[in-house]
Amino acid sequence: MARPSIITEALIKEFCSLLEKGASVPAAIRKTKVARASYYRWESNVIHDRGTRLECRFINGVNLVRGREKLRRERLRSRPWMTIGVA
Repeated sequence: MARPSIITEALIKEFCSLLEKGASVPAAIRKTKVARASYYRWESNVIHDRGTRLECRFINGVNLVRGREKLRRERLRSRPWMTIGVA
């Protein structure tokens, strides 16, 4: 019998919150004490349509936050005059 997954709604929120605050995925993995292998297995499962409902919610949440951050950086890069004088 397989071990139960450690993914919970609370873990998803905590992980995504760390990413929203600027943490990298490896840093969020360390801070939430998710095994690195587990994170990448969940990602692989979702990519290959084998993910559980919670794995899908977890990886989709991560991708959403990472996409927002990428969009924010691209907007700043395309408008360099907006960052002048910002400390």
